[in-house]
Amino acid sequence: MLKPIDALYSTTIGATGKNWQLAILLFLEIGERQLPYDAMVLAAAIKVCASARRWQPALWLLTEMASEQLRNNVIVCSAAITACTRGEQWPDAVAIFERMQSRQVDSDLVACNAAMAAFGAGGRWLQSLLMLPPVGSSHSFGTAISACQEAAQWEAALQMLPSSETRVETNAFMYSAAISSCAKGSAWQVAIWLLSTMQLSRLESSLIAHNAAIAACEHDGGQWQRALFFLDSLQHEQLRSNIITYSSTINACGKCGQWQMALQLFTDLALLRISPNIFAYGAVLAAFSEAAEWSKALALLGHLDAETLQMNSVAYNAAMCACERAGMWEVCLSLFEEMDVRRLAPDQFTGSTVAPALAALGRQAASHLLSRLEEQSVQHEAIAYSGLVNACSKMQEWQPALAWLLSASSKGFCSNAIAVNAAISACRESRWEWALLLLTESAQLLQPSGVNSSEHS
Repeated sequence: MLKPIDALYSTTIGATGKNWQLAILLFLEIGERQLPYDAMVLAAAIKVCASARRWQPALWLLTEMASEQLRNNVIVCSAAITACTRGEQWPDAVAIFERMQSRQVDSDLVACNAAMAAFGAGGRWLQSLLMLPPVGSSHSFGTAISACQEAAQWEAALQMLPSSETRVETNAFMYSAAISSCAKGSAWQVAIWLLSTMQLSRLESSLIAHNAAIAACEHDGGQWQRALFFLDSLQHEQLRSNIITYSSTINACGKCGQWQMALQLFTDLALLRISPNIFAYGAVLAAFSEAAEWSKALALLGHLDAETLQMNSVAYNAAMCACERAGMWEVCLSLFEEMDVRRLAPDQFTGSTVAPALAALGRQAASHLLSRLEEQSVQHEAIAYSGLVNACSKMQEWQPALAWLLSASSKGFCSNAIAVNAAISACRESRWEWALLLLTESAQLLQPSGVNSSEHS
């Protein structure tokens, strides 16, 4: 039975909300008064840390301030697992749960739910599902479906939706998580069906569910009309759209070449008083990239620069891609140089994006790209080599295509089959003997030479 003094401290600590420093001070006051620590009081302090997403002080309380008996208390462990999960420290959360099992501490529903969330967030979705209690709560099922969502396991998410046999009512959170699973798994038809089922069940539709359905249309790459339909349906259900809604819809339109619609949606943000973020800008830039609308991409990039948003390599990649597709090699290269001035690190897409432009501008320009990428990542440099080979092949320039392929091999990069085939294609028309040689040596070219592959992993 909880002593009055412990009950007072537990209630007071819980009332601190997210003020974890005050919660710890109150907890330490118990020791200063030479009173024994109680599990409920310790759990209350850890829960405050969890609410504030402060996993370090939560672990400190568990490991440094708790006795062996308290460390084996299920309420204390559940609070610590939750704190680590909210702080995205999945290994620590899992370690606490596994320690509970090794010490044969009986897990209650709260501990199981917390551990399921930790396993799911850490990518161990199957283990999360296996932990679903025989008599689980709606929170248990929601946690299991969320684990499937993180791993894009939409089929498993559907199986986790409660049936009449489970005696657990399906709620909006479960549907939203299942729809998000379908979005990540590019199962847009199932996502639409789930949203319709949710509405027919007279469950209150949520913005999260609609955003997930729009994201499913976006990932499919061909359902821009349906994405617009879901955007419009938000108004009928009196739900206010947010920047995530519009960014996903813009992406869906852009992937289908509907750059005018993407631009219109972006313009609507100002009317709705929704501040665009870097992802919204990136979505419109990607739409311009798909349509090779290089001048519009540059104008939007300049507008982004005038805003307080931090520029990133994704925005530059999209603008460079638009220039490359329009044959504006020099402009593409100038953007790449601008990235250097801004100290923006090239990513794995930068090399493949700018490679065709550099192949057209000559070996000196391409060598500059490769030296920049070598400073950032060997993997990025290898991707750039493949991009150069492919670009030269498309221009039917067999000599530079062959030269870049051999350069990549001499540096120990394992050329991919696409690059080798591209070089063969470039040589086939006028230098069939080289094409034949490449064909016979393709097995060797597809393996690293000179430098061990482990050095580039």
